[in-house]
Amino acid sequence: MITNEFSLIGRVARDVKTTAFKGKDGANMKVIETSIATGSNNSTKFIPIKTFAAADVRPGKKMSKAGYIEGVLKKGNMVAVKGFLDVDQWEKDGQKIYKLVAIAEDVELLSVPAGAKAEGQAAAPAAQPTQAPAQAAPAPAAPAQPEVPEGFLVIPTGADEELPF
Repeated sequence: MITNEFSLIGRVARDVKTTAFKGKDGANMKVIETSIATGSNNSTKFIPIKTFAAADVRPGKKMSKAGYIEGVLKKGNMVAVKGFLDVDQWEKDGQKIYKLVAIAEDVELLSVPAGAKAEGQAAAPAAQPTQAPAQAAPAPAAPAQPEVPEGFLVIPTGADEELPF
């Protein structure tokens, strides 16, 4: 039984703050921090989120896991985050300070704000005026999907419009 687990959906409230460091095994790592706005219009809460990810590009991949997460966690993007809770503690002016932090283990992009561009994805197309064309135009090529690190899922643009809720 897992006793320390969370799952939340919300909008990224601010752009990420990234700190690079060397892991125990000497690998290049990053700590990626931001906050997620969740709740209702009457009671919005800003949840601090922190995640740790490899900064090195694995063989055969185009992007590191940290690069993918940094691309997903852009201000305004709707994301789903799963992980566990931890407590940061430090001392200031002789007094211990504690801060509850959500450590993200899985981050998924759900949608981007209208007109915004997600990392590796094209922005939503602008509305075109309806005209009767003289001849059918060729269908536009589908945008290339970014290389996604293991454990992550890219939600296609416009998928949130098909959801029943």
